[in-house]
Amino acid sequence: MDIATDEYISTEEYSESPLDDNIAEIAKTNIRNELGQLTMDNLLYDFDYMMYLIENAFPYIEMLKRKFDIDVMELAQDVRLMIENYPYSFHDRADRLGIAHDDIPSLDEQVFWAILATEFFGYMPPGLTHFRILSFDTFQWLMYPPAGAFSPFQPILRRNADAFNKETAMQFYLNQFEFSIYLAENDPNTIRLLFNYEEILLEPVVRTPPPLIATDIIEEGRVAYINFSTFMAFDLMPISLYLTPFYRSIQEYEHLIIDIRNNSGGNPDFYRMLIMDSLWSDRDHMPNLPLYAFFLDTELGRVLGKEARETGTQQSIAVPETDRLLSVEELLAESELPNLNTNDLQNFAYGYRANTSLENITNRRFPQLAMEIPRVPFEGQIWLLTSYRNTSSAALFPRKAKYMGFATLVGEQVAGAYTIAFPVYFSLPNTGIILELDVDYVVDETGRALQEFPTKPHYFNREGLDALETVLQMIDEGR
Repeated sequence: MDIATDEYISTEEYSESPLDDNIAEIAKTNIRNELGQLTMDNLLYDFDYMMYLIENAFPYIEMLKRKFDIDVMELAQDVRLMIENYPYSFHDRADRLGIAHDDIPSLDEQVFWAILATEFFGYMPPGLTHFRILSFDTFQWLMYPPAGAFSPFQPILRRNADAFNKETAMQFYLNQFEFSIYLAENDPNTIRLLFNYEEILLEPVVRTPPPLIATDIIEEGRVAYINFSTFMAFDLMPISLYLTPFYRSIQEYEHLIIDIRNNSGGNPDFYRMLIMDSLWSDRDHMPNLPLYAFFLDTELGRVLGKEARETGTQQSIAVPETDRLLSVEELLAESELPNLNTNDLQNFAYGYRANTSLENITNRRFPQLAMEIPRVPFEGQIWLLTSYRNTSSAALFPRKAKYMGFATLVGEQVAGAYTIAFPVYFSLPNTGIILELDVDYVVDETGRALQEFPTKPHYFNREGLDALETVLQMIDEGR
């Protein structure tokens, strides 16, 4: 199926919420009260619709309960009651903060967003998965990325682009921009009440990409250093033109330190093409680390799995090895996966195995670009500095670097947010709030879930030292 054609299956065709007909009708008509706000029924419909999507598409509910003692469905019930009983549900908090009950703001789309953001998603482990609702600054970054920056919805899934382009979403985030300015300038009590913090930076943030690359020579002729602050770049050729002369200048060095400690991810082909493929010294031995993606045993899970597999055939990152989405039984008949969690497995019905070899770069999506980007093999020791801030592609990179023998990792365990299907975005029908989900449960060749067992470095930071200081000390010791 070509995702750019009319064969695309719209959200409305398969994700009907199992709510009463009268509530569904209220949502469809988008009825507002006399103040121009959505009604309580509208907001509760959006909440139930969001939970329907989570329950039917998000594969990590069991893992969150097992590893972090977070019962997503129980938490959802509590938050729904908080919304349904608003503003009375906030009276105790207002009393603790010394805020008069009359000063509690009316329940509208922005207050609803604040409750979801803090009382539901605020309890989720940061960086573990793509699992959140978007704020204005994130919406703006993804919708209107700076020139050359990478936005995960633009080149990949029409479904994602549709979510961002809906009129309700556009209007909601425009209103949030204005709401944020108003709160910051006029209403600090609402900030304290809704966000339950003494201080919060709520002013609209217009993101500008940080400098992509910073290079340095730590010891002339011996130790070179390069920092990649982000992989948020889609146009890779200009970056290659900058990197290649530096790579060539350090070819005879003994050590290259690659620092991604503040990198939260972006375009996976950034690290694959411009770091690993460019610097790999032994091209005759580039191992493939297969990954497996599982999807929930729901109709929505099946459709998203089918789209993920078809989209994967257009990418070079994790190329599906079958021409269709497989049943779990078919997949396990071909691959043993002894460490697959049996509690999680009972919730899955579909999946596929993907090839993650660097050879996909030339064989698949970027043959011409791959030919144009020079390879400058580095024969010395490559060190990769990692931290708990590393998520998404900046978490996949350390995993590949470690298990493919590309680099020695030093620092902290990465956070996670592993996906080979890319995050999926849904726009809630009444408010326009955008929900971001990982829909693929990713495991390694033994069946271990990458989210549950994120990559650890070869060497943790030494006591009192950061990762760079630890590496330099190890180099001095002749490691």
